[in-house]
Amino acid sequence: MVPVSSSKETDEEMLKHILATILRSSPGIRSVILMDRSGLLIQSEHKFTVDPNLDLERIGAIAGALFQAGEEQGETLNYAELELQISEYKLGILICVSCGSGVLCVASDKNIQVGLLRTMLKKFSPNIANILKTFLESDETTIAQELKGLFDDSLNFK
Repeated sequence: MVPVSSSKETDEEMLKHILATILRSSPGIRSVILMDRSGLLIQSEHKFTVDPNLDLERIGAIAGALFQAGEEQGETLNYAELELQISEYKLGILICVSCGSGVLCVASDKNIQVGLLRTMLKKFSPNIANILKTFLESDETTIAQELKGLFDDSLNFK
């Protein structure tokens, strides 16, 4: 299990380490992308030089929307929370797993061993969720304080 982190820099390093570990776990994995639930990119790791035409922000937004749709579908069916989503394409596979307030996506070739990758993602997702809990909460607290200060200052204008 990943130790409890103490700073934003440590959180980023731990996330980078986990994503790199997943990336190196199989020759068929091309990219590992971590985003928040809205689809905003948090961090990514790639095995090869990233294609300049590959828009990670767009991939994150689309994967986030699909994951949200899957969650809604499961809720309608009374299946509880969506844990994992697999999209199989002609030339590759995209696997997305819930990580608390984030979603982890792995893009791979077709020849990947899906069962092993699924097991690994289920193993790491609680660790990522714990890191994101403090990582994203610190951003929310900072933003809230800055907004409060902004509004407090605007009320003092005369």
